[in-house]
Amino acid sequence: MLHDFAWLAFVCSIRPDIVDDAKVRIVGNGPVRIMIEDCVRRLLSHDVDGELDGTIDCKIDLFWDELTHFQNRTGPFACQAWFNSSDCINGRSAVWHSKYSRNHTQVFGPIACHTTAKITGSGGAEQGWSDNKERDELEKPNCDTPDALWGDDDEQFDLGLEKWGVNFEELKKPLGPRRVFKCWVEDWENVMDKGDAMRTKFLVKYGGLVFDDIDALPPVRMRVSSTKLKYIKRSGWHAMGEPPDYKGDGSDDEVLEPFAISEDVLIELIKTTEQPEILNVRLALNEEEGHDSDDSNNDSVSS
Repeated sequence: MLHDFAWLAFVCSIRPDIVDDAKVRIVGNGPVRIMIEDCVRRLLSHDVDGELDGTIDCKIDLFWDELTHFQNRTGPFACQAWFNSSDCINGRSAVWHSKYSRNHTQVFGPIACHTTAKITGSGGAEQGWSDNKERDELEKPNCDTPDALWGDDDEQFDLGLEKWGVNFEELKKPLGPRRVFKCWVEDWENVMDKGDAMRTKFLVKYGGLVFDDIDALPPVRMRVSSTKLKYIKRSGWHAMGEPPDYKGDGSDDEVLEPFAISEDVLIELIKTTEQPEILNVRLALNEEEGHDSDDSNNDSVSS
């Protein structure tokens, strides 16, 4: 698992092969996007006032837009001549970003210069990427060579266990304690608190859950974003609903819809929607059920 700073350096690398790979790896990958966003937020944390007036939130949003332009060579990065530079071809990311990104973007350029420069830089991330690519090439489920490694495909075998009366579908079910969603506004929830801690806690509680938007005809199955919230003046934080066709690459954020974090709106929608089994979620409808879940989780940990 890469460190959040390594992930940020990884997506800022100028190497064309890594740029293409990074585009694929971060699309729809909520946990990684949160790590990248948290790292960017820390790098911008010198702006104390920005934490209070929402400026940093706006800068992070702009970072994602500018990163998308960088990866797609659009917007300020639409000049192909920049990418013919020897710095780009030879992977000198910090030098390249100092020439181009820093001078043509507001957030991405300075961040990219910072994360790809020595002594930290993107070297570790790029080396890890190269090692992983080599591993992918060596993965051979049929083990034809002595260099073959256990690959991702090997994890999908079922050994024909169903022939022996084994319910293989049961074996596929998630292990470990279930995620418990408490269907009420908990004491810690304060939608007017614009702090990072509150924002993160909202994403942890609601992110990834699904609900049916009954205002649409026919109803549309929405997913609560794991990376985005919207702060609306006088009403506070709102969860962002992702429609089924949402790409998540920053090109279609306008399709996201805000939903009030309240028992009458978001919680009611989630409570009345059956959550997919893959999410391993149990809905606690009242505080007594919530306490029972906490006790059972503690018992499983202690045992």
